[in-house]
Amino acid sequence: MNKSKIALYLFAVIALLHLSSIALSLDMLDVYTKPFLMTTLLIYFLVNVRKNGHPAYLLIIGALIFSWVGDVLLIFQIKHPNFFLLGLGAFLCSHVLYITSNRRLRNKAGSDELSKPRLARYDFFLVMICFALLLVLIPRIDNIMLFPILVYAVTITYMAITAMHRYGTTTTSSFWLVMVGALLFMFSDSTLAFNKFVTLIPNARLIIMTTYIVAQYFIIEGFIKHAKG
Repeated sequence: MNKSKIALYLFAVIALLHLSSIALSLDMLDVYTKPFLMTTLLIYFLVNVRKNGHPAYLLIIGALIFSWVGDVLLIFQIKHPNFFLLGLGAFLCSHVLYITSNRRLRNKAGSDELSKPRLARYDFFLVMICFALLLVLIPRIDNIMLFPILVYAVTITYMAITAMHRYGTTTTSSFWLVMVGALLFMFSDSTLAFNKFVTLIPNARLIIMTTYIVAQYFIIEGFIKHAKG
């Protein structure tokens, strides 16, 4: 068995253990498995791109490290609300690095000309989703949280838009994996925000973490597909 498969199986085992711990309310297992999610995914990424020297891969490594920091900080949010803000900041940095990666990991100067009107419509759709979510959230968020939430919502939406604009500039599999991953990331964070600020959602944490884990895997797998061309 090659190193790539070993790393992927390790990530899958940690992910299944973590999601099982949430479903079964095994708090200790939940806490101890969460920090290893991005750690094993980072190992999987490094194993697959170690022979490629593209500078943008350092951005992806940084995005995974900031995601790991965010995961760890959010573990402690029940002890003090500031940990939520710090975690939000870590994930914001992660999205900024993903945005830069989306813009740099392309094989052509721009998207196919025929795709531009369609991309513009999809961009508008993503912006409207962000706007609709903010309309629901803003009346329920206090002044301290308002600006960070606004910045975060705009940033993750732009991350999805930059993923969309890789259309026609990379392989089909790379485009779709990163694109679907970005949309799942938006869904995960939207569910988290709705559950935290609007109303409780049944099995919210399981939904949030499942979509988050799949989103991160799809994004990383998509960039690996680009590396392998």
